Amino acid sequence: MGLVDAKRILCRTKFKLIEELRGLEKENCVWLATDEAEGISGEIMVTENFDKIISGIKNGYWSESLDDSGRNDYRFFVQKYDTFESAYDVALSMRETNPKCYDAKRKVEVG
Repeated sequence: MGLVDAKRILCRTKFKLIEELRGLEKENCVWLATDEAEGISGEIMVTENFDKIISGIKNGYWSESLDDSGRNDYRFFVQKYDTFESAYDVALSMRETNPKCYDAKRKVEVG
C-alpha cells in the first residue's frame, strides 16, 4: 500500500455527491467507503460493486441528513485498492480504537 492522491469534492446534497462520484464505477478495483461527521466515524463499506456505494448514499446508509443539515463538518471518503486484503486492513485500522476491534482473549502480542 502506498500513498494515494486524494481529491476533495465539496457537496451539500446526496444528488451532488453521487454526480461527482459517477465515472469511478468503471474502475476494476475494491472500494472502501465511509463518512465522518462531528468527529465521529460512520459505517464502513468494502465492496467491488460501486453501485452498492451509490445505493448506500441514496438510501441513507451513511448520513440521512446530508441533504438538509447545512453542516460544514460532513466528510465522505471513497478509496480504491487492488485487493480486499488491503481494503480490509485499512478498515481495521480505522476501528483500532474501538473496543470491539479485537477479541481480547485471542489478541496475541508480537514481539
